[in-house]
Amino acid sequence: MRGRPIETGRVVRGRIRPPGSKSIANRVLPLAAGAEGTSEISGLPDGDDVRRMLEGIAALGAVVQQVAPGSVRVTGIAGPPAGDTRIDVGASGTTMRFLAGFAATGSGATVLDGTQRMRERPIGHLADALRSLGASIDFPAVPGFPPMAVRGPIEGGRVTVDASVSSQYASAIMLAAPHARSDLEVTISDDVVSAPYLEATVEALQCFGVPVGRHETGWTVGAGSYRAQRLAVAPDASGAVYPWVGAAITSGNVLVEGLDRRTSTQADMGVLEVLERMGATVTQEPDGIRLEGPGRLQGVEADLTACPDGSLGLAIAAACAIGPSRFTGLGTLRVKETDRLDALENELRKVGVGATAGPDSLDIHPGDLRPASVATYDDHRMAMSFALLGLVTDGIVIEDPDCVSKTWPSFFTDLDAIAPPSVDVVAIDGPAGTGKTTVSKAVADALGRLRLDTGAFYRAATLVAQRTGAAVDAGLADELASHAFTYDDGVMRIDGEDVSAAIRTAEVTAGVSAVSAVAEVRARMVDAQRDWVRGSGVGVVVEGRDIGTVVFPGARTKVYLNARPDVRAARRAAEVGSDPAEEEARIRRRDELDSSRETSPLRPADDAWELDTSDLTIEQVVDAIVTRVRSS
Repeated sequence: MRGRPIETGRVVRGRIRPPGSKSIANRVLPLAAGAEGTSEISGLPDGDDVRRMLEGIAALGAVVQQVAPGSVRVTGIAGPPAGDTRIDVGASGTTMRFLAGFAATGSGATVLDGTQRMRERPIGHLADALRSLGASIDFPAVPGFPPMAVRGPIEGGRVTVDASVSSQYASAIMLAAPHARSDLEVTISDDVVSAPYLEATVEALQCFGVPVGRHETGWTVGAGSYRAQRLAVAPDASGAVYPWVGAAITSGNVLVEGLDRRTSTQADMGVLEVLERMGATVTQEPDGIRLEGPGRLQGVEADLTACPDGSLGLAIAAACAIGPSRFTGLGTLRVKETDRLDALENELRKVGVGATAGPDSLDIHPGDLRPASVATYDDHRMAMSFALLGLVTDGIVIEDPDCVSKTWPSFFTDLDAIAPPSVDVVAIDGPAGTGKTTVSKAVADALGRLRLDTGAFYRAATLVAQRTGAAVDAGLADELASHAFTYDDGVMRIDGEDVSAAIRTAEVTAGVSAVSAVAEVRARMVDAQRDWVRGSGVGVVVEGRDIGTVVFPGARTKVYLNARPDVRAARRAAEVGSDPAEEEARIRRRDELDSSRETSPLRPADDAWELDTSDLTIEQVVDAIVTRVRSS
């Protein structure tokens, strides 16, 4: 099983926008599936859970069209589903429960099944509630556990839902309620867990125009048709836990974009209050929530009934704190993707932390942290949480790191972006023709550093596409994975072949913008560039188009070179012996492509030093940058 070593000694700083909320996405998608008309939904996370939900609503009759990364159009069926079908939910609990509710409103038989772990996760309380409303529920294997066969319709009236194991049972009933034969009064058991998620369900229903009224012990959801909507899914507070905890344990400072503490009902926003009690400073800013870590966290006691998923990140914070911590209200962790309480106890002890898991609690006594290979149990939150520990502990290796694909496929790349490697980086960005290549070479020589031309990686990727005939789409990343890219002292090699001249041809130049705009290609190339810098072990000068914004946002010195298009065209024409007018036209086209692409658009970093080179010599530009680096 492939492991991922985590480089230690890094500090989380900068800004990050987590993927869209899976919890919100998997509520609005089944509502869109049952709506009248076509909904446009953006901000969807690229994770397994949401992909399973999209496949599930399509199987139930909705028409799903992907219009851009993270954006879909869903044409609803204007009512309950009708046809017989079978749905594989994989490891997605929200897909299993919410689609069980939706399927129970239709006349066809739907069988829902999933992974072996899904077959071990109870769903009996939801089945009881659906049966009380008139649905037919069968369990072909083990009573109360998937696979689950569902057939409707359901009546309205009153229903009491036992939400002591999961609030998702109640949410599933509420999301199905608009398709019942009459209004449905939903009463929630007193010992509900993760109650904020029920507020998220109410918000989703109301967003689609479904009438929802509150009563003392629950809600009344109106039956009847409702209309499609256009909406954007907010960033995931459950994902935001990891950069916040990362900043807290490294004495860092991170802004998580797109979240508002004052208005968000996402359950894991509750993690912020606990981190504040441990010593972190939390500030609401216009574009997000900033957390600044203290010199050292303090242990804490906290009831996490409302936000149990956040407990995995908080367990890492507690492991790095002074004094013991105790977390309660965690009984539901035993029926998640794995038994998370046992998993946390096992892996915390492995890294030198005293940990004791009770039926619904976790006690943590910090110890001398030590290297370990951390098992992840095919659980994305275990992988992401213990990766944070690697920032402050040498020798942490995450087993099966790809399990993060469930909710945050780019997690490790994004973590590297806000916790940059310890190598001192000078980032030089800018559009074509500003002198980046010549300037970066001279700056590296003057400072006695290595130099990396990241554009050479994208040119090499373009050459591979042209040589192999691979389509310029997400699949190109798989083709690139079969080749070895190396860069040394200005020489680019593919599988050992020196392609330094081949990647500078007009054909490659014409195709590189399209290749570099593919998100999957950029992710693979960014990983290669970061690996190269980490492997250098010394200060480096890195030049490209998104070094200060994406690849190394924590670089100590960021420079953004620019120049007038006519000046840049004249420079390029003199370099390659072409017509200046044609070069200017090409430069303007590429600027437009680079600045408007959805993934990593060309722009200066917020803290970059912008330098117009139009009327400066190369020597003057180099002297200015070297002076700035040495004085910083």
